[in-house]
Amino acid sequence: MVFYRFMSGPVWDSVEFLKSEVARLGIKTVVIDSAGPACGGEPENAAPTLKFFDALRDMSDPKDPVQTIILAHVTHEARKGGRSSPFGSVFWINLPRNVFELAVSAGQQQNHSDYALHHRKSNTGSLRPPLGFRLTWSEDGCSIDELDIRKNAKLVAGLPLGERVGIAISKNGAMSTADLAELLDAPTRSLSATLSGDDRFTSVNGQWETTEPLGVE
Repeated sequence: MVFYRFMSGPVWDSVEFLKSEVARLGIKTVVIDSAGPACGGEPENAAPTLKFFDALRDMSDPKDPVQTIILAHVTHEARKGGRSSPFGSVFWINLPRNVFELAVSAGQQQNHSDYALHHRKSNTGSLRPPLGFRLTWSEDGCSIDELDIRKNAKLVAGLPLGERVGIAISKNGAMSTADLAELLDAPTRSLSATLSGDDRFTSVNGQWETTEPLGVE
């Protein structure tokens, strides 16, 4: 059961009403779409962002808190960099317990779109491997299928270098720094720093292996 409420102002203006509705309806998860309007249209400023998160905590009983899923946008300039973060204050990254980034690849005149969900931050454990899926629309509705993101150049290109290295090694087996640099079209200096600074990778006789295979074919 999904309950929808149209909102026209920041969350804190309606927090008492929302708290009563959460209790009355037994709501366990609140989805907010989207972060900018919900914090008063100033996500780049620290004060309204902090006030927004305070309002989320006040929305439910501390003994039985609801979980919150917040949808946030990124700028075009940030997305061009390959790895982006929510537009606005650094607190959009610092305060949530988990942060996921959704990348999309959609062609023109196609009945499907491909997506990759990347786990960027976790306060509750290790980061999860990327999740790929395809949404397909037809006369019968919409279907969701698992997707190997390695088969989509746009989705793979947006991965951080460490994740791309993990995928390459999981797919091809142990590889040298030179082979990885050629395959990923990455500067050797950046690649060496990634390999030596990441506990997921170990070198055996000049060949790099991963301690956390991504489970790809």
